[in-house]
Amino acid sequence: MMKRAWMGVILAGVLAGAGHAFMDGYQDRKGVYFGFDAAGGNGKAEANGGGDTSALGVMPSARLGIGSEGDLGVDLEGGVFFGSDDGVDQTHTGVYANVQKFLNKNIYVRGGLGFALGRWESTGVSETDNGLGFQAGFGVETFLSAENALRLGAVYRAHNYDDFDFTFMGLVAGLTFY
Repeated sequence: MMKRAWMGVILAGVLAGAGHAFMDGYQDRKGVYFGFDAAGGNGKAEANGGGDTSALGVMPSARLGIGSEGDLGVDLEGGVFFGSDDGVDQTHTGVYANVQKFLNKNIYVRGGLGFALGRWESTGVSETDNGLGFQAGFGVETFLSAENALRLGAVYRAHNYDDFDFTFMGLVAGLTFY
C-alpha cells in the first residue's frame, strides 16, 4: 500500500513538471501575433476652408506583429472607418506601423504612423484624397486561454489629407492570438 502511495506521489510530480514544460509560452506576448479589433465611435471630417461633417460609425481592423522581451510589440495594422451622416457617406482607410507597450500584466499603450485614404460620397458625387495617418490608444488586455487574449480600450485616429482632415475617437474591443 505504501509503495502505491509513493508511486502516486512520483507520478503526480512527473505530471506537474511535464505540464509546466508544455506551458513554457503560457500567456506570453513574445513572438508573432495577430488580432482583430472593432471600434465604434465618432468620425469627423473637416474641410481646410471650413465646414465639417460628423458621423457615428464603425472601424474594423486587423493587426500582425511581433512581441519581444519587456512586453514591447511592433505591428502593422489596417483599418477602415464606415460612417454616414446627412446623406454623406464616408470611408477612411488607414495602414499603420505601431508600437505597443504593456505597462503591467494587462494595461497597454500604443501609437503609430501610417498612410491614409479617404472617400466621401453624396448624391452620386464622390471625392477621394490620401495623406498621412496617426493613431494613439490605450486599454486592457486579458488572456482568455494560454494563447488568446481579449482587449478593451480607446483609440484616437487622425488622417491629414490635402483638402480635409479626419479624426476618429472610439471604443475598441478585439481579440489577439499569440
